[in-house]
Amino acid sequence: KFSFEMLKNINNLHTPVRKKIVTLYFDDNKYNLLKNGIALRKRSEKKSTLLELKIDRGQGKSLEWASDITKNNRQSFIHYNFQDLPSEETLKEKRLVPQSLPFQKIVKQSNKVFQTDILRTIWTTNYKDSIFTICFDEGKILSQTRKQLINEIEIEVQQDEKYLLLEFFGNLRANLPNSFYQGRSKALRGLELVENQQLTSRVIKKQKT
Repeated sequence: KFSFEMLKNINNLHTPVRKKIVTLYFDDNKYNLLKNGIALRKRSEKKSTLLELKIDRGQGKSLEWASDITKNNRQSFIHYNFQDLPSEETLKEKRLVPQSLPFQKIVKQSNKVFQTDILRTIWTTNYKDSIFTICFDEGKILSQTRKQLINEIEIEVQQDEKYLLLEFFGNLRANLPNSFYQGRSKALRGLELVENQQLTSRVIKKQKT
């Protein structure tokens, strides 16, 4: 397990910023968004709330859009017209979502399926001629009566013209001997938690009958 103390002693890290983040993930009852690598979420921090759309592009890459809904934060926020987010037509023109996916319809029918509660610690570090941001998340994924712990590090590239990310990752991992690489996002892990919960419920009901 990682710890704040393990990371804060690594050289060349700027003073960290710490913040609590609560993120609600939305989808229809068949999880058509999440199953297609699409995360529709509402992220709340201390003084702001964002509606975010994140599309997984594979190999650790993703596209993200955000709309500030701090002044329009309400239970029916999904039905609000957020002009900062791309339309279904735009997403399909750029082949970012399946052509057969009724994206707008799913968004309008979506409900909360799970949430994440985390404490995020953020460092910026200069590595040779590159600049990276390290995000350390501690918390949990919550789905009704089930939960899964979060204890992970993400590296974001701010400047890396010489492609030093893998080298930086290797040096960082050397300081964290018990760490391992995992390509599963919080959205995917949340989906797995929900589906496992439903499978367990069906087994229990079958046993009772």
